[in-house]
Formats: sequence, structure tokens, C-alpha cells
Amino acid sequence: MRRIFTVIVLVMAVLLTSCSEKYDLEELKIRDRAAYSGWHARQSSGYRGDLRDFRYVDVTYYSNGKGKHEMDQKASYMVFESSSDARSYYNIWKDYCLSKTEEENQSGANWFISRQPDTYDMIAYTMYYLEWNVIICADVELTYYSTENGGTSTVGVSGSEGNQIKNYILENHAKLRDNVMKMLTK
Repeated sequence: MRRIFTVIVLVMAVLLTSCSEKYDLEELKIRDRAAYSGWHARQSSGYRGDLRDFRYVDVTYYSNGKGKHEMDQKASYMVFESSSDARSYYNIWKDYCLSKTEEENQSGANWFISRQPDTYDMIAYTMYYLEWNVIICADVELTYYSTENGGTSTVGVSGSEGNQIKNYILENHAKLRDNVMKMLTK
């Protein structure tokens, strides 16, 4: 009985792995510029050591000075070739972020919030949500600092606005992933 169970589990694992869709990153572009005005997609890769080999399409909304109005426009989207690539990147990045901060972080099964490492002119707490082959990123708290004029600070994202963004992503992550993939595929 135990062998039969083991065989069934192995067969299911193989079937689930083979069902995972792969995307050609070179083909992922904003398909309908008129319908998705303000959205931009560019090829990118991880910026530090063990993430440099990861390639993804970075999808971001630029408002051209008009401000971001919709919740989905406040996030950026890292679109990977496969869900396994996204999961690997996410795990490495999560370990790195959490090792660089001594503060308490929030996290769940497929998401975490951490202070952005390696930043010096701002304090940013960013949420990362892994949804299949997409990592949804959004600042949930952001303060900029300047040494000009005796030193000033500017709040870019307040705590209350950040909570709205966080809750929106937690409630709509599947829809957000579907929307960004619809933008990029035929």
C-alpha cells in the first residue's frame, strides 16, 4: 500500500511540474499600447551576485507626473519565464532582505514585507507577493531624505496608504497576475 501511495505521489508531482507554463521573455511586450497607456515593460535581471543569472520582464506604470490613481498601478511586476524561476528568485531575495534587517517583518505563505536593503537616501518597506511566475512588488511605507537645505524628509507612502496597498494585493494577487499577463501575451 505504501509503494502505491509513493508511486501516485511521484506521478502527480511529474504531472504538476510538466503543466507549469513557460514564457519566452523576448516575446513578452505590452501588446496594446492604447489599452495599456502608461504601462512599460523592459527586460531586466537581478542586480546582485546570486540573482544576476535571473532574467525577467519588469512591468511598471509611469504616470508622467499625473500621479498614480489605481491600486494596481502602485505595484510593479517581475514576470519570470516560469513559476520555478520566480520561486527561486523570491526565496533568495527574501533570505537576503530578512538577513539585512533587525526589525520585525511581516510575512505569509507567498509574501513578505521588509525594509529595502542597500538604500541610503530613503527608508522603504516593500511588499513582495509571489503568484505563479510573477512577483508583485509595492512600497507600503516610504520616506525620502535629503541633505540639501539643512536636511529634510518627505513621506512618499504613508502607513495608512501602505496598509491599503498591502490589503489590496493580499485580496487581489491572482487578478493582478492575470492582468499583467494579459498585457504581455497575445
